[in-house]
Amino acid sequence: MPSNLKGGRPQNVAMLLVIVLFVAIIFISGVYLWQKVPGQKGLSELGANVQVNNRPSRQTYADVAAGISFEFPREYIKVQNQLSPVRFEQQENNSSITYYTLQTPIDFDTYCPKGCEAVKNRINIGGQDFLQLTMAERPCAYQSNYLNYRGKTYVINLGSCLIDDNYMAPRALINDEGLKKEILSSIKFTDNTADWQSYENKDLGLAFKYPNTWGAPKLSYVDSSMTDKQINGPAVFSGKGAWIDFSSASVRILLASADFEQFLIDSYNGGQDLSRGCSLLKADYEADKKKYCAPLKVAGQSTYGYFENINMECSGDSLLYSVPLNIPRSNVYWGLKIYFGMDGFPIATNDQSDVCGRPQSNIDANLQAYFTRINLDDKGRQNLEIMDQFLASFKFTDSIADWQTYTFKESGYSIKMPKSWVGFSVYDGSSYKISDKGPESFQTGSFLTVGAPDSNGELAIAVHKGYSMARLIAQYYSGKKISDYTTSQGLKVKLISGFSEDVDIKKVYVLEQGEDSYQINIANDTDIAQAIVDSFKFTDQNADWQTYTSTNYKLSFTYPKNWTIYDKLANPQLPHAYVGINLTSPEFKNDFNWGITTTDAKTKTMAAIVQSLSSPSADKLIQKEDVYIDGVKAVKITITNKKDSNWFWVIVVFEKDGKIYQISNGAIKDDKFETFYKSVKFIK
Repeated sequence: MPSNLKGGRPQNVAMLLVIVLFVAIIFISGVYLWQKVPGQKGLSELGANVQVNNRPSRQTYADVAAGISFEFPREYIKVQNQLSPVRFEQQENNSSITYYTLQTPIDFDTYCPKGCEAVKNRINIGGQDFLQLTMAERPCAYQSNYLNYRGKTYVINLGSCLIDDNYMAPRALINDEGLKKEILSSIKFTDNTADWQSYENKDLGLAFKYPNTWGAPKLSYVDSSMTDKQINGPAVFSGKGAWIDFSSASVRILLASADFEQFLIDSYNGGQDLSRGCSLLKADYEADKKKYCAPLKVAGQSTYGYFENINMECSGDSLLYSVPLNIPRSNVYWGLKIYFGMDGFPIATNDQSDVCGRPQSNIDANLQAYFTRINLDDKGRQNLEIMDQFLASFKFTDSIADWQTYTFKESGYSIKMPKSWVGFSVYDGSSYKISDKGPESFQTGSFLTVGAPDSNGELAIAVHKGYSMARLIAQYYSGKKISDYTTSQGLKVKLISGFSEDVDIKKVYVLEQGEDSYQINIANDTDIAQAIVDSFKFTDQNADWQTYTSTNYKLSFTYPKNWTIYDKLANPQLPHAYVGINLTSPEFKNDFNWGITTTDAKTKTMAAIVQSLSSPSADKLIQKEDVYIDGVKAVKITITNKKDSNWFWVIVVFEKDGKIYQISNGAIKDDKFETFYKSVKFIK
């Protein structure tokens, strides 16, 4: 065998193995390095809710249950796959993105989390208003962006840690303003209730949407007059109730009359100020760590949601969530409560067993998780989102369509109220007496208190004649919070709030019409009271008046149609006592109520007449103010007598085309006189 072939085959094999090994090392190293390149993780490793975006440098996170998605850089890796909040980290610059939701929308003007020392800023990106809180201090540098939408708050933290009593490892603040704006502007919302079923009951006056998985709703009624008084088992003790159950979900809507009472059923009978619910229950749920309360806004009402643990023995502990509401329209049912059984929700267990030998769920941890919405698993978050969307869809239909309209013509307004409401009158300054005939028995409506029959009055209206809105607010509500409000009738109103809890008044609305102000006090801040405020209308007090035109005096005016006019220039045969134009009501057959006279400006000036009328006297109280008659400046003189409270003389003096006009009320106080003299128009 040639020497050059001796041992040649083994050498070639060894060389080949070296080459193969070298290629394999290069390949494995390349794969490893490729995996380390930012954004190159596979979809399965990123988590089920993270999707690769069409844009090569971006990925999309979608919270399907909450109906929200947003984009962020692909180099941010999801590090929390199961628990809420969801967090993404970028290792190179030690920064993170955190997303979670709050159960109720926050007030951008007053919100500041516990220990808040952040810089607050309001921004608008992509048509969405955000509250931005920035803390640049270590170890917790962050920027939290709050967005209110669909009855809750969505939060995206760009930085290190949560600020709502929850801490995570320190991370750097994302300083790229363009990136932050890009993330926030990419937020999109979807309607994940589009395939839900709709339910409406016109008799009960309510409507809502619900998921198909809940099954069909079933309506049941109960009436104490048709139920035997049982000692054992479910029994109705009094009143009427109705409830809607679902065939495949632990959800119940229970409606109750004011006197409804049933064994083992915790109903809500209506009539309470639910906006104070959590403050009233504070001692209860702070003492019992198995209960939590959170304020809510449902169907336009300020109410609350209540989490509590219900022990069902061998059925296990169960989480129950309930939301009470006042019913605005029904004469039968006054309140309702929506119950959600949190079956299948527990996410933690302790080391003990229940009486049936099964692992006992850690109710304390579960309740806190649901209440704070932190550390919930995906199932818990999904169920809470469904519950939120159901509450967002819940509404009362035609809430004032069948209410009674009450018109107080002399006071110039009308309102709508539930037919079951009654009127009250003050009889000793502190107690109330129910009117036998209801609100309509108060003919003028100048001071009216109304409410449910079993209340002491829930809403009061006072008319202040000759009292401007500015004067009323300055005199009685100095130091209170004053804001603008527009009613559904388009009336501009001043809303006064900030009353202490020991005061019966919760809100005051003040309106103005001419020289008069109208004050509406709310004692029980419910949507019923709000609907009454929104139904308030000013009425045309002189709708049935007629117009008189005098070519001799070159003016026209309106006056009550059942009054009589005596025009001296048009009818010279009138007795000597009649001067100018005299107007007489049916009650004054031999005298006149109002009068218009003229004086030639060449014989006496307007200043001299005003001075003569307003000359001081020991018994007189004189007030003067400027008013306008059809654009002409006039002086209104009001004279009262210290010795005679019935003496109330008003004279309006102005000059036009060489004549001095005097319009008088005949010293008889009459609310219609102002409407009369302001109706004067000049003719050629």
